[in-house]
Amino acid sequence: MVCFPSLLGDAYGVFAALSREMPGLVRVVAVHHSDIPYNDAVCAHYAPMLSAFVGVSERITTRLHGMLPTRGTDVYGIPYGVEVPAGVHPREPLGGRPVRLLYAGRLDHEQKRIGGAGSAGRAAARVQGAL
Repeated sequence: MVCFPSLLGDAYGVFAALSREMPGLVRVVAVHHSDIPYNDAVCAHYAPMLSAFVGVSERITTRLHGMLPTRGTDVYGIPYGVEVPAGVHPREPLGGRPVRLLYAGRLDHEQKRIGGAGSAGRAAARVQGAL
């Protein structure tokens, strides 16, 4: 069984205990999502019981290699996100439809810049009013 704990150190602790109790059955993989010191500390602390590490970007994968120089063959880069096309197709005008914004993510300003959501909504409303 391969387990991918959440971002929280407590989840890693639970899986560390399971992997110690069932060493032939449980493998634990760390997915390092962002370049914040907390994630570095969790990966470093639980490194002895982790089977592998995944960086979700080239920058984070490089960071993992630097943090864990003896675990190089256990570090993988598996990027996620949305590919941004080189160009976009023109869209039809809204035609009186309201502008709707959707944010699906952590409410974490340092990483996600969620503090700008209000400004983005107000700017969208101004643009809509000008259409």
